[in-house]
Amino acid sequence: MRGKGPGGMRTRDAVHQIISKLQRATGNEIFDEVKKIYTWGDHNILRHIMAQTINLQPGYYEWVFIKQRKKMSFLM
Repeated sequence: MRGKGPGGMRTRDAVHQIISKLQRATGNEIFDEVKKIYTWGDHNILRHIMAQTINLQPGYYEWVFIKQRKKMSFLM
C-alpha cells in the first residue's frame, strides 16, 4: 500500500525514518520532523508516534498491526 507522502511514503514509515535518524528525541521533535516531510494530519502523526512506542501499554491493544519487535520509541 502506498502512502500520500513523497515517493508513496506512509506516515509510519516517516516516523520510523525520523526515529532512526534522531535516535533520541521527544515526541514533539519527532512530530515536527515528520511534518517537514509531508503535510499529514496532526492526529495521524501523533497516533503513529504512539503506535511505535514500546512502553505505552494501551498501544498494544489499539495498534495490534505493529508487532513488538517493530516498535522503536520509548516513553520515559
